Amino acid sequence: MDNSIYPTADTNFTNAYSLLFKASHVGAGVSVAGLLLNLTLLSVIVANWTTLIKRGSNIGIAILVMVIVSILHGSLMLAMDELWVENIKTEYYHNVTGFLDTPDVGNTLSSASYFLLTVLFAANLLLSLERHWVIRYDGVGLSRVAVGCVFGSAVVFSCFFFAAFAISYDGVSWTFLPLGKPCTWDYDIGLCTMTTAQAVLFMLGMSYFLIVSLVICGIYENSYFLIATVFDTEEDPEYDVVTGKRLVHENVKVQRVALVRCILMSIGLVIFYIPSIILMFVTAFNHDLLYTISINQTLLFCITLIPAFDPLWSPIMILLFQQEFKEAFVEAFKSLWRRCWPSSSQKQVL
Repeated sequence: MDNSIYPTADTNFTNAYSLLFKASHVGAGVSVAGLLLNLTLLSVIVANWTTLIKRGSNIGIAILVMVIVSILHGSLMLAMDELWVENIKTEYYHNVTGFLDTPDVGNTLSSASYFLLTVLFAANLLLSLERHWVIRYDGVGLSRVAVGCVFGSAVVFSCFFFAAFAISYDGVSWTFLPLGKPCTWDYDIGLCTMTTAQAVLFMLGMSYFLIVSLVICGIYENSYFLIATVFDTEEDPEYDVVTGKRLVHENVKVQRVALVRCILMSIGLVIFYIPSIILMFVTAFNHDLLYTISINQTLLFCITLIPAFDPLWSPIMILLFQQEFKEAFVEAFKSLWRRCWPSSSQKQVL
C-alpha cells in the first residue's frame, strides 16, 4: 500500500482522508448508476440481437463490447473504491494489512482492470476504423480479420500488465485509484515505487492507451475531411449542377454528423483516463513529483472520481447517438410501461 499520505502524529485521521473517502464513495455511487444503465442496455441488445448485432456492421460489435466491458470494469471500480476505504481504516485502526493490500488480491484486481481497459480502448479504435472504412469504401466495413487484429492488439499489450504485476511482490500502489501500479517498497524515501523491470513492463502496457488515443484522433481527423472529398467526386447525371451540389452538401452533412457522434462516444476515454495515465508516466521515475501528488488531496479527489463516470458516459452516448439502439431502448421501455400500467396505456389509446 502507498502509505505516503498516512496521517502523522499531529494530523487528524478523519481530516487526512475525508476528501479521499468522499471521492471513493461518490465514485462507487456513479459506478453503480453506470452498471445499472449498462445492464439495462445489454438486455435490450440481447432482446434485439438480430437487428442490432447480426445484421449490423462492426459498429454493433464495438458497441456490444463497450457495454459488456463497461459492466465488468464498472464493477471492478466499484469494488476497488469501497475496498480501498475499508483497507485504509483496517490498517489505521487495527494495524494489520488490509484485504486490498494483499499482493495476490491487489495484483489480480489491477491486472483484470487493465485488461478490460485495453479492450475498451480497442473497441473505440474499432469504432473509428469502421466509420472510416464505411466512408472510404462506400459502405463496406472492416473484415473479420481486421476486427480480430484490433482486439488482438489489446490482448498483446495486456500481457505487459500481467507481467508487471506478476513481479510486484509488495502489492499495488493505489495513489492513482482506481488505477493501480505495481510497486516495491522503498524504505529510503518512504514510498512504494516501481523497480526498473516493473516500470519498463508497466510503461509498455500503458503506451497502448496513448498510441490508440493518437491513432483514433488521426483517423477521425482524416475521416472528417475525407467525407467532402468522397462525396464531391460523386456525380449523378440525373441531376443538374445546382441540385447535384445540394445533394452532395446534404450527404456530407449527414456523414459528418454521424462521425461527430462517434467522436463523442470515444472522447470519454481522453477525459476520464488519459490525465491519470500521463501522470503515471511522468511520476514513474520522478519520486519527488509522486510524493507531491500523493499529498495533494484535491488532485487525488479528481483522479479517483473522474474515471468513475466512464461506465455511465458510454451507455448515455450510445443511447443519444446510435439511432437503432435508441429506438430499441425506447420500445423496450414502452413495452415495460404497458405491462406495469396497462390501464394508463389504454387511456392513452382512447
